[in-house]
Amino acid sequence: MKIGFIGAGKVGQTFGRYLKQSGHEITGYYSRTYDHAVAASEAVNGKAFETVSALVEETEILLITVTDQAIAEVAETLKKIDSTWNVKVIAHMSGAMPASIMARRDLTYYASVHPLQSFAVVEDAFEQMGKTIFSVEGDAEAKALFKSLLNHLGNEVILLTEAQKVDYHMAAVIASNYLVTLMDFGISRLGEIGIDEAIGLKALLPLIKGTLTNLETLGTEKALTGPIARGDSRTVEAHLKKLDGEAKTLYRALGRATVKIAQRKGLEAGKIKTLGDLLKEE
Repeated sequence: MKIGFIGAGKVGQTFGRYLKQSGHEITGYYSRTYDHAVAASEAVNGKAFETVSALVEETEILLITVTDQAIAEVAETLKKIDSTWNVKVIAHMSGAMPASIMARRDLTYYASVHPLQSFAVVEDAFEQMGKTIFSVEGDAEAKALFKSLLNHLGNEVILLTEAQKVDYHMAAVIASNYLVTLMDFGISRLGEIGIDEAIGLKALLPLIKGTLTNLETLGTEKALTGPIARGDSRTVEAHLKKLDGEAKTLYRALGRATVKIAQRKGLEAGKIKTLGDLLKEE
């Protein structure tokens, strides 16, 4: 089936190239910025369309890869098109929004399709696409189509209901976005002792990469190391004495959550209680 894109940003470019590499026919792209559509289309031997109406005349699977705020507006535009309509399935690629935010046309199936991947840099994201797990939510027929398509590409697929979307997206935000926040928190502590931010990041990255490897091979409980995993309350107390304000509140909140993992890992009850007393909210 011919696949077209509305939106020529990083997600649209990456997924279009990935589909093209696997032998799928990419009709092309429509973008509010025509030059973006041209650049994205050239990478997949497709066409740059000047209007949405022209794109849908040549497309059977339509992927909406615009910002979350623009999805409903695009879907409303699609609903009103009165030219030739060949689209069988429409999917947006937001992790947060359900398929139901799109205005519907008769005889067309709807879905949300989301790659659990960061798209900060197109080339890096493209290299990771083969290992990426996708979620699919929406009409049963559309879910079946995208599951089959993605499985054929070698990607695992998580099938979601609309009610599950918020928890799914929250998990992605915590694991990805808040990891950046944690790194910034750690780098800031190095800055307090005069270590340059660039050097701090360079110093901490191998530690993070090692932790990610441990998570992949061992899971969360066995991957947990450090003072809380050991029940080392003296070290935790020393950390707290160096902190105040929001930083101290954040450390305590993270510590309490980490104590729960240590408890599952088998840390003795006495040490759990001592750590809990140290880390409780003021």
